[in-house]
Amino acid sequence: MISDLIYNRQYPPEGLNPFIAFYWALENPTDMDEDVTILPDGYFDIIYVSDKGKPFRPLLFGLATKQAHVVVKSRSLALAISFKLPAAETVLDHGIAGFTDHFDVLEDSHWPGFLSFDLEFSTFCDHVNEKLSQWARPHNMDIIRILFESIYKSAGNKTVSELSLQSGWSTRKLNRYFQHYFGIPLKTYCNILRFRSSFNHLHLGELHPSAEFTDQSHFIREIKKYAGTTPGVLARNPGDRFIQFSTLPLN
Repeated sequence: MISDLIYNRQYPPEGLNPFIAFYWALENPTDMDEDVTILPDGYFDIIYVSDKGKPFRPLLFGLATKQAHVVVKSRSLALAISFKLPAAETVLDHGIAGFTDHFDVLEDSHWPGFLSFDLEFSTFCDHVNEKLSQWARPHNMDIIRILFESIYKSAGNKTVSELSLQSGWSTRKLNRYFQHYFGIPLKTYCNILRFRSSFNHLHLGELHPSAEFTDQSHFIREIKKYAGTTPGVLARNPGDRFIQFSTLPLN
């Protein structure tokens, strides 16, 4: 059963907050595979996966724009970093534009060194903290910080025009930046964050839209778009299949 999965979460030091949302570990200690559904949350992940004692494999999971069905293998362990978007320029040579809605083996010159240490969760977090603290920041980090502070603080409830005024970048430059590094339009990303902001309300059984949605029909339409089901089904979480509602702590 999915309740047998073991989940842990740890947060980065303050200096890495602009880049890392959190670290997480997911273990399936049973002899049964578990089918789970992952929902878009606005982050991209680097995940080290080992099953049945095999060596860890680094995978990159780009931004999700729709639900993804994943099998958590029996006797497996995943250790992962959930990155905020400003990290794409810093931690990967190529950005994440080519990884939307799928996993792939990570082949990047930054990351092979992470395979040689004892991948206990706390050690993993400490090692990543140390490595990322040493890496250079994007040359335009001040503008990026202002841009994403506004996006995250509003849970995506900003128009592209408003974000253009706040960042000092034109709407055209903003959209080019998002397409180049992240593979989706800025408006789509804001919509995903609005969807993610509904998790807490739905988890509490609140099926009415929050301030981020204009009305009930808009709320239902957006939930269906990103979760593939209605708010009522998502809130009930039949079979505990939506892992964010079953095992992940909600912010």
